[in-house]
Formats: sequence, structure tokens, C-alpha cells
Amino acid sequence: ETPYYKLLQALERYQVDGLVDVKGKVVPGVQRTRALGLLLSIWEEEQVRFKERLKLSFKEADSDGDGQLDFDEFRSLVRKVEPTADDRRVINMFLQGIGEGNSLSPATFADVVLKYGIMSL
Repeated sequence: ETPYYKLLQALERYQVDGLVDVKGKVVPGVQRTRALGLLLSIWEEEQVRFKERLKLSFKEADSDGDGQLDFDEFRSLVRKVEPTADDRRVINMFLQGIGEGNSLSPATFADVVLKYGIMSL
């Protein structure tokens, strides 16, 4: 059940009698404030779930448990979620994230994931 499906289900509860268009046909309407509030709450729930998946993925990929991802750990993780990623792409993503160090912290890992869309929401 996707977040969008949940939203559609929930919006059905907030339909009002409707509006009349220029041809005199009744067009169902939605109470905007409630719909936007509902959309925001679903988005927030998905953000929390995504952050938890990021933390879990990082922890699973951190095979030596040092709290950082070296290149081999990062490459293994990328290959799990994006098996067709070529080495050049993986290297580029890693280099963009490491800055001055030689590994990815949880924060820089999250930045790389979001920038390159490695894991989808």
C-alpha cells in the first residue's frame, strides 16, 4: 500500500457535495485545508520511514562497525539497491560524499543517497 494510495483513500472521506462547472455539471470538490493537512501528515510519516531505512542500510553496510562507510562497504550497498550501477558512477558518488576524509559518515551518506537517488522514498 503506497503513500499515494493511502492519500487517495483518505481524500475520499473529505469530498464535499461539489462545485458546478461552466457546463452545469457537478464536479466533486475536496476540502483543501483537510486535504493538505492529510497530505502533509502522510509525507511526514514517509520521511520518518525513509530515515529509518537509511539508518538501517548504513548500519548493515558498515561491516567493520566503525560508524563510517569505506569505499568497499559503500560499493556493496550501492550494488544491492542499484545492481546495474557502473564503477564510474559508484566512484563518483563516493568521491562526492567523502570530502576531505576517506569514508562516508552517516550524514554524508544521507546526502549522497538523496543527491543521487540511490534509495527511493
